Amino acid sequence: MNDKFSAEKLANEVREKKPDNLVALTNLAFIHICTMEISLRKTLDKEKMRENIKESIQYLEKIQCAFPHHIDKALMGRTLAFIGLFKISPHNFRSQPAEEYFQRALHISPDDRYVLEKSAYHYIRSNQLEQGRELFEKAIEIKATSYSHHRLGSLYLRMDTPTYTYVPVNKQFSTETNVFAKVLKHAQSIPPRERNELINKAGYHFEQSLELCHESSAALYDIILLYMSLKEYDNARKYCERFKSIVKDIKMQDVNFNILFGRLCIKEADGKNDEEEKDQLRRTGMDRFVLALKSAVECLPFNKDLIEIWEIKEIILDLYEYGNGNTEYKKFVLEFIHSVEDLANDKAFQNILHESEL
Repeated sequence: MNDKFSAEKLANEVREKKPDNLVALTNLAFIHICTMEISLRKTLDKEKMRENIKESIQYLEKIQCAFPHHIDKALMGRTLAFIGLFKISPHNFRSQPAEEYFQRALHISPDDRYVLEKSAYHYIRSNQLEQGRELFEKAIEIKATSYSHHRLGSLYLRMDTPTYTYVPVNKQFSTETNVFAKVLKHAQSIPPRERNELINKAGYHFEQSLELCHESSAALYDIILLYMSLKEYDNARKYCERFKSIVKDIKMQDVNFNILFGRLCIKEADGKNDEEEKDQLRRTGMDRFVLALKSAVECLPFNKDLIEIWEIKEIILDLYEYGNGNTEYKKFVLEFIHSVEDLANDKAFQNILHESEL
């Protein structure tokens, strides 16, 4: 993240000295897209994002006007794809028609991997799944990337269960918060699945994604969800262990993963007959919930809707119930409730707080 801020500063310096430097303008637009994606998973500075979008479109339109005399087809294609991405951004003032930009980008640069990937993303977002699949497959033929394989795997899951969403729309939330919840992708429910051709293709592409980028947290999260939905818990645990070993610099990823790992442990415990084994798995699951809450407490002040998105109240009650025989968990729960104002004032926890005072 620090590197991106440094890159933005450098590109701005070049732009100020040479305002017509097209490379600097392109780089600035690219940096704004990257920063916007990261910020969406951290804290939301909506005005800053909208300002960046507006500036970036201005830069890109300036570059567009330089074609074909001063820029080649590759840069023009990417420029049009960039404009399309900014137009459909959920942080724009309003989502704007963008398909023409992706169509022109594909016409000018039909074999550019970046143009293919971003156009495929647009078509899938517009529910034109077959067009998106074809473009991702073509991008992989030209040069396979972890991103393309991961997106294609996700597409096959969507084709298998078109109406399913891990995070259902919450009518109490704003449109923006629902978009945020969707991108955050905390799985509030995991659908039961059975193996079929589409599921096998999804699994293959997730594995290929991880072959190309061993530390892709997004692909790891999705393959864990896939194996949990198939009730292939040994495979899910294998990838959980791998997820544990990667460095995650975004607290929200920690929360998502630890909640997911905790749920896996509880599912495994339910299938055990040996009481000692069952209790050990449940304790491991509760430990993961504790780690999730420790990371969550740093995020909740910036977005209170995360309490509901992450189902924090249910986790607290599970920990407290399990903690009846374990003072360590009970003590943690009480400290956590007191540390989050919205929880401390919640009627659902008044009995717990009252008990602790007796």
